[in-house]
Parts: sequence; C-alpha cells; structure tokens
Amino acid sequence: ALGTIVSCNNDDDNDSSATIEGKWQITQEGESLTTLTPAENDGSCGLDIVEFFQGGVYKVDGFDYEDSECIPYTDGGTWTKKDNSVTIKDTDGESTVYEILELTNSTLKVKSTDVEGTWIEVYTKK
Repeated sequence: ALGTIVSCNNDDDNDSSATIEGKWQITQEGESLTTLTPAENDGSCGLDIVEFFQGGVYKVDGFDYEDSECIPYTDGGTWTKKDNSVTIKDTDGESTVYEILELTNSTLKVKSTDVEGTWIEVYTKK
C-alpha cells in the first residue's frame, strides 16, 4: 500500500466558477510539484490537447514521433468529475483517476498515481 498523502489545500487555488470543460494544452509535467519541467514534444510535433465536453465525453489530440515524422493521433473516452477528482475512461475501458490539485479559469493541475509512482501534469486553457 502507498503511504498516506497529506496535502494542504488553499482555497485560493480553486476558483468555484472554474469548470474543467473546455480545451486544455499540457504545459508541464513531473513526478512532484518541485520537479515539474516543460512538457516534452518529441520532434517539435506539438503538445497534447485534451478537450472535455459537456455530457462527459473527452478527446485527446496529439502526435506520435516515429521515423522522424509527426504522426497525429486522436484518442478519447468518457469523464466524470466528483469533488476534487476526475476519472477518465479511455476507449479500451481503462480508467484513470486524477486528483485535481488546482482548477482555475486558466490552469488545470492534476495528479495521478499508479504502480510506477506519482505523476503531475499542468494544463493551460486554450
């Protein structure tokens, strides 16, 4: 079992009028808040954009970099938000739960945890 994670929530971090719906582009990622680095875009293909639609559907547009080419891909599935977490289920039926660390009208900061550890992603509203 993973150790208990204690976080201090500052009410200023979350804007009650902010919604997760909309287009978000990943800008930073890392294993902790202190080790965030700019999101990688292999071959300067462009960074992933996630779009959350009303009604619980999401879409991801991004690029795979193979053989020196940027190959666009689209993925998606469904999402549900409850309190400070959002659960996404991809088309393969795999679910991932993201803890929402920050949600404002311009920034979405989420944390996911799996067998490999913790991963934090920061998205900016498009």
